[in-house]
Amino acid sequence: MQSSNDEITKPLHLAGGLQVVTPTPQIFALSDFTGSILIARQPRRCCWDFDGSQVATEHIHARFQRLALERRIRQRLHEPEWRTLGSCFGGQEILAFRQVLHRIRHQQDNLPPELIALFEGVEPEELVALKKQILSEHLEELARTGESGDFEVVDGFLPLMAHLHALGFESTTVTNTDSTNLGHFFKIFGLDSFHAHRVTGDQIPPGYGKPHGKPFRMACEKMGADLPGLCFENTAEGVISAWRAGGRVLLCATDRRLSTELSRLADMIEQGAHLSRDADGMKKRTYFEIIYMPAESWMPLVERLRVEHPIPDADPDTVTAGASA
Repeated sequence: MQSSNDEITKPLHLAGGLQVVTPTPQIFALSDFTGSILIARQPRRCCWDFDGSQVATEHIHARFQRLALERRIRQRLHEPEWRTLGSCFGGQEILAFRQVLHRIRHQQDNLPPELIALFEGVEPEELVALKKQILSEHLEELARTGESGDFEVVDGFLPLMAHLHALGFESTTVTNTDSTNLGHFFKIFGLDSFHAHRVTGDQIPPGYGKPHGKPFRMACEKMGADLPGLCFENTAEGVISAWRAGGRVLLCATDRRLSTELSRLADMIEQGAHLSRDADGMKKRTYFEIIYMPAESWMPLVERLRVEHPIPDADPDTVTAGASA
């Protein structure tokens, strides 16, 4: 999926009758993008999503979503039942739990009547809270013991951060993960030194999470900046959120997930989700591309930055080793 190089604009009508011409994102594969990743005179700032961008968590979340369902009904789900209900997960968690409960209550999957009865009166919000509690208990134990369990840092994240830091970048994590769980993750993997600031799910006002631009505008406030700079994301909602705040966005997702996220991103743009009622980021924007990488690793970007923006007198192997320390 690649857009043309023609700039496409749409008028955005703001309060008071002000009209601003708003660009539509141009989407390029990293391999097809011929420009420089780092814009000349661009402020040296970057913002990072957490789940799936810094630490691989997608496969782990499914386990805790299942545990939340089982703990709530005080009964284990058999494998055929979980395969049916587990297929709902993969997007926003609250929406997934709503879909699970909808399918159960409307008897869409021929589940046993006694199982359906156990979910009577269960609300999606309590399942989200329960899953968060179970995950927090697990992370707290891992942080206490110094183990990482089944979690691991996304390949290429550490050398990419080391390279950006050597170039003078200031970094902020922008995530829907709550501050307690993010703190556990940072302790487990020693990520505190990489990020000067954090914007977490419990700090973002209700209703203003991704894809709203608010999370990245909060990051700007913490950095004392007008724009968030480079924004690393792995979902369509995150891409739109960063774009609306005026960020330059790089989308990295697994081959299996990337086509889904690009399709969802195209649908959101078609529906006008990238148009922000707070046009500050739009007026100050100087670049219009969203760049995506079909990979499970940030290493292709690391290798490209090492060519385009080398660190003077630096050995790449030394930089990578330093990031792993």
